[in-house]
Amino acid sequence: MTTNPFSALLLQAQYYLSKRDHGRVELMRKLTQFILKKESSHTNRWQNKKCNGEDIDSEFRDDLTDDFSFSSQQHHLSESQYTLIESVLEYCAEHNWLNDSRFTERYIENRHKKGIGKSKLKSELYQKGIDKTLINTLIESAEIDWFALAQLTAHKKYPHLLEDRQIESKLKIQRFLQSRGFSFEEINAIFDE
Repeated sequence: MTTNPFSALLLQAQYYLSKRDHGRVELMRKLTQFILKKESSHTNRWQNKKCNGEDIDSEFRDDLTDDFSFSSQQHHLSESQYTLIESVLEYCAEHNWLNDSRFTERYIENRHKKGIGKSKLKSELYQKGIDKTLINTLIESAEIDWFALAQLTAHKKYPHLLEDRQIESKLKIQRFLQSRGFSFEEINAIFDE
């Protein structure tokens, strides 16, 4: 029994969306990888490959096929495959299963609870294909006190170092908070108190 390609791809999209919200570009990447993996499994291009006399295991094969960028993956799609992915994405958006704004709001909420600052949030969302304008609008409208979050994040990680006024301790906390995406203004406010 053969399945309709649209139904099969929609089922895969529903599977991804049932796990968590996705942005449009992120879901497109996953569906593209799904199609290309299915296609490569049918062509058996890795069949009978040997490495030092032993078969290359399936995990290594998956790593090799995942290694190329999304833009190069799109070039491997036929026009009909690209159209199929677009139609599945449109169907999901029409049924409100796929919503970049909702995804972004939830992502900001979840990541800020883990002590992630504005700049890192913006970077992560941009990498997931979310529009910069939407990112900036939702981050600025979020009711988050970034100064208090920087203070709390530093206190959770280094409670004993905040009282220590040595330069090495201060630099350690600053590097940590910078890696978490906090601005210099937010970081310096911790030490000005």
